[in-house]
Amino acid sequence: MRSYPVDEDALLAAMTDIPFYPPYLPDAMHMHNCMEIGLCLAGEGMLHLGREQTFAFSPGALVLVPQGVPHNQMHAGVPLTHWRYIALNEDYLLRRMPRRYQSELAPLLGGAARGGIFLPGGGEGGAQALFSLMFSLREGVILRSAQQEELCALLLLTLIVRQAESTPAVAPCPKRADFASEKTVVYRKGQHFDAQPACIERRSETVHLCAFAGSVNAFKCD
Repeated sequence: MRSYPVDEDALLAAMTDIPFYPPYLPDAMHMHNCMEIGLCLAGEGMLHLGREQTFAFSPGALVLVPQGVPHNQMHAGVPLTHWRYIALNEDYLLRRMPRRYQSELAPLLGGAARGGIFLPGGGEGGAQALFSLMFSLREGVILRSAQQEELCALLLLTLIVRQAESTPAVAPCPKRADFASEKTVVYRKGQHFDAQPACIERRSETVHLCAFAGSVNAFKCD
């Protein structure tokens, strides 16, 4: 489990920006205590969603990983692979939001969406555009109230699900023979958009560090 620092009274748990640099080490299959939405900005590779689905990703690819769904990414980009992530408190989303929102969200996030959603790269739809806009608003200190964050997050989730429904299904890649070792890998980087190579090392029990706009958040690996 890689746990985001969650405030039980807030929907938005984290917004993180992580460039990964070669040499790439295997990313162990893992899950989170939150819903994670990721957008690939650069690079390519393979994304394993659950134990059965494998997708090839490229810039513009977007993935929604519900809380508790195992996943990992195998990066292959040169000179880097760059992802941004938004983590949402799923317990707050489904249990503490106003009833008018819950009635809309429950059907959207039920059914097939519980196993995750993958939208391919190669083009940018409304979900990808809003995802990027949320980061721009946060960096410009425009998106700063909990109410603003909630409205943007709810619209983002709606766009992702609707876009998935209207996009031709992406056929998963052939299932690979085995998944990466379960050993923990830690990626360390400097400031936001740091161009220096990351220092990567293996540890049996550690913390996964990431940065957004110069601030550092930590994922505790249980």
